[in-house]
Amino acid sequence: NAGALGTLTPVAHIPPKAVLIELGCGDCTKTRILLRALAHRDGHVDFVGIDSSAESLSSSAARFKEDPAIHFTALHDHFFDGLAAATRLFPNRERVVMLLGSTLGNMSFKDSCLFVQTVLELAAPRPGGALPHLLFGLDMWKDESHLRRAYDNEITARFELGGLRNTLRHLDPECVFNEADWRYVVDINRARSQVEMYAEAVRPQRVAGIDFEQSERILLEISHKFRDEAIPSLFAGCGALGTFGAGYRIYVLAAHPHEAYNPWRTYAAKDIEDI
Repeated sequence: NAGALGTLTPVAHIPPKAVLIELGCGDCTKTRILLRALAHRDGHVDFVGIDSSAESLSSSAARFKEDPAIHFTALHDHFFDGLAAATRLFPNRERVVMLLGSTLGNMSFKDSCLFVQTVLELAAPRPGGALPHLLFGLDMWKDESHLRRAYDNEITARFELGGLRNTLRHLDPECVFNEADWRYVVDINRARSQVEMYAEAVRPQRVAGIDFEQSERILLEISHKFRDEAIPSLFAGCGALGTFGAGYRIYVLAAHPHEAYNPWRTYAAKDIEDI
């Protein structure tokens, strides 16, 4: 019930009539719940969905045809170019930039901090305008047995090794990839607060023109889990308006004026995406 969400949800901390901009919106299945609540409160809501998948954006557009109070703008683009374009589309409006899922956890902590600062800069208004709000989701650090159950399982193994197969075939279309020649390995790195997923060669082999020794590993993915003490650094330049959830936590933040130097300023958008 959108009208019953009240003060115990992120809705209470989103400025009335603000434009919502979601990075990596997908098909908006979950976001639609929040948007409906905002439309119920404000009469309508302007929503910009940014995604690299044209298929997902098309699916989202079809969904929102059923919700005339949600005014949907689709941007088929990368995160940063899309955010810059969305900011230009609504130059004089308050903006809330959303990043849900576990995107920030799929990079190093240093890069996640730089990512947040880049978002703040790209969403910054003209002089004298309202500073942006953020609505970001974070996967928090948990008991190691919980993390291992979540990542060290057959479903995740198939997903990760399937990704490796597709990557190698991209390098060499003639590549023959035998999953039996690889072992899926999960390490819990306490020092870096992250889960690390590897493919380990079970025998010496040559795949896609690359030689692998027995037991040599390929890092497939990291999943950083955030600790409470890291949050001030991650969201430097912001004040928390509200937090929701425990194991997976949603933060609603308001940006403060600041002039922190951001090393990513010197990169082109395509370079940032490659990082």
